[in-house]
Amino acid sequence: MTQQMGFNFTDKQLHFFIIGIVFLILYIFTDILFRALSKISVSIITFIFSFTLSIVISFAIEIGQFQSGRGNMELADVAWGIYGFLVFILLFELIRAMYRVSRYLLINLIDKKNRIE
Repeated sequence: MTQQMGFNFTDKQLHFFIIGIVFLILYIFTDILFRALSKISVSIITFIFSFTLSIVISFAIEIGQFQSGRGNMELADVAWGIYGFLVFILLFELIRAMYRVSRYLLINLIDKKNRIE
């Protein structure tokens, strides 16, 4: 396509421009999205980052197993790893929510008791 437009780019130059421009657009979109999300909760951004990293590392492990010959490269392994992350993050968030509710109720109970006296 670039040759039809009259450009004579090498493979490396094409990577430079295409990857650079595509990820600049992704950066701008992500920056707008994360700024909006940060007004709601920074934990949402933390989850997105951790989830993305879990996918990348899961695939990297599977590719490493394939290249080293020390295991089978299976998409199911990646899926189960990500499923494990989601289950444990759900458990963590449930425990954190229970802690916050308990703390809120305890503080309000103590506050009401102090107001009565």
